[in-house]
Amino acid sequence: MKILSSYSKAFIAPGLYQLYDPFYGNDDLMPENNLSFEFGSEFRSNQNTFSAVYFNRKEDPTLIFGPPVEGYLYGRYSNSDKEIYYRGMELAYDFQLFDSVKARLNYIFTETTNGDLRGIPKHAINGVMDFPLSDQTNINLLGQYSGERIANDSKTLLEAYSLFTFQLNHELKKPNANLFLSVYNLFDTEYIIIPQYATRGRNILTGISIQF
Repeated sequence: MKILSSYSKAFIAPGLYQLYDPFYGNDDLMPENNLSFEFGSEFRSNQNTFSAVYFNRKEDPTLIFGPPVEGYLYGRYSNSDKEIYYRGMELAYDFQLFDSVKARLNYIFTETTNGDLRGIPKHAINGVMDFPLSDQTNINLLGQYSGERIANDSKTLLEAYSLFTFQLNHELKKPNANLFLSVYNLFDTEYIIIPQYATRGRNILTGISIQF
């Protein structure tokens, strides 16, 4: 068993654009200060590994793009007037599914108080399975789940989605040469990352890579 912990303090000065842009700048900006704390543990048993990490970050003040004010119709850069907290947990599990099949699962929970989580899901899961068919041939299956999240307009709630990717790699007898095949969005899932912008459906990439 291994115990992990960290504590850090950061100072972020506003950029020149944030300070002096004629349309959105604000030369009264104060630097952002944040405190971060992480604590977790890792357990190992044979070929299996489980880890859990809790994280918490406080920002006060933080740099934000504020709402419209007099003279700035579309808003301007400013400092938050409230303390902002981001916190959550990450769980990871590496395990031997069968004699030659390895797998990894990862879960992330994220929430905030007064913060900005646009585009960031509260629940996210990633997974990968590795199937070696021979010494030269290997198959990977990757999965991704993204929960509901708020779009960049701060109003639209985007639906959760799941994506899967298939990968096949074959090492040729010629040194440093590899044949590959990738199928992204294996089940041709419809999903939205940014409203009104198209996302990729199922697509296939194949070829050969050679390292010199």
